[in-house]
Amino acid sequence: MENTDEFQYYGANLMINEERSITVEKDTYETADINLAAYLRYIGYEILRITWKAKQAIFIFKNCGELRKSVILYDYYNRKTTVEPLRYMEILREIKSMLRNV
Repeated sequence: MENTDEFQYYGANLMINEERSITVEKDTYETADINLAAYLRYIGYEILRITWKAKQAIFIFKNCGELRKSVILYDYYNRKTTVEPLRYMEILREIKSMLRNV
């Protein structure tokens, strides 16, 4: 059986196997950052589901293989993104409503 260590780097699921190579789960992207989740929704990524780990919501987005290769996360974490404030707040409210229904 293969021994793997799992960790997250900027929300990406990374696994290091016995050979110490890194694999990335390609079909989904997970983050616990509600503001990043709202931003990803704002730019068009779809939330596949929300799960809970130790009382913390984990937002799982689908079809995000290209997200890890793009500059979206880089720009977000380096404060180079812009949003229309009212639309962003509307999406944030929608996400918070989703959390109450999970």
